[in-house]
Amino acid sequence: MSLPLKLAISFLIIGLMMPSVITMTQNTQEDAQEMVVRSVAGQLSDAMTDCYYDGLGSGRTVNLTVPSGYSLEVGGDGTQAYIIRIVHDGEVVDRIYLDSPGFPVIGDITRISGTVRVEISAVVCDGILGVEVVT
Repeated sequence: MSLPLKLAISFLIIGLMMPSVITMTQNTQEDAQEMVVRSVAGQLSDAMTDCYYDGLGSGRTVNLTVPSGYSLEVGGDGTQAYIIRIVHDGEVVDRIYLDSPGFPVIGDITRISGTVRVEISAVVCDGILGVEVVT
């Protein structure tokens, strides 16, 4: 085979592989961001759990940085009060259940995004001990 033919075949193979390589790189970046968001959600969960265990009147402050495009949601009605929801571009992509023991986040839905200082307080609502999250 001549050199120009070898070069043409090489460029064809590289051209066919490029979309796969680009997609793989983008997926790796998204996976890394999701790991960061899960870590931030874990920090929030730990702070809420510590506050709950300390009992009524206790409080915690935690500084969180949620990557761009993501947010955390806590609170809400029914079973939603027992879950930290990880949201990406408006869609819930993961959930962390507050189940050791199960305790509610009291109040309406609170969205946490960007760099924010979160105040957590142990409160009683309708005779149930839970935590309140304020940004």
